[in-house]
Amino acid sequence: MMPTNDIMLFDVQCEKSYVKGRASKKWGIALLILGFFACFPVAIFMWLVGFDLFKTDVERVGHDVVISIPLRVIKDSQRSVRNWGQSRLKNTLASVPVYQRLFDEYPDAAVFPRNSP
Repeated sequence: MMPTNDIMLFDVQCEKSYVKGRASKKWGIALLILGFFACFPVAIFMWLVGFDLFKTDVERVGHDVVISIPLRVIKDSQRSVRNWGQSRLKNTLASVPVYQRLFDEYPDAAVFPRNSP
């Protein structure tokens, strides 16, 4: 390694929110539509279940937590670093003790190299 003052920024996505109930709504719509093609007793069942699923509330669960962190990377190498996989990026960043603690706390974190300004 060569010493450098060049800095490369990385976004570490520690937590990601998700939408709960969206799939239920889609299944509800599908059952309501398919109920028109079913025989009468089955159609009523499909409509009742479909309507119940359709009126299910959709909510966002969790938080989006993204932390930007710097690492000294020589300018000539930054382009190739952007093409590294998650494992190699995490191992390289984890060579800094404070970043290792970050990955210990968020083992499923995803790392995204930023493009140069």
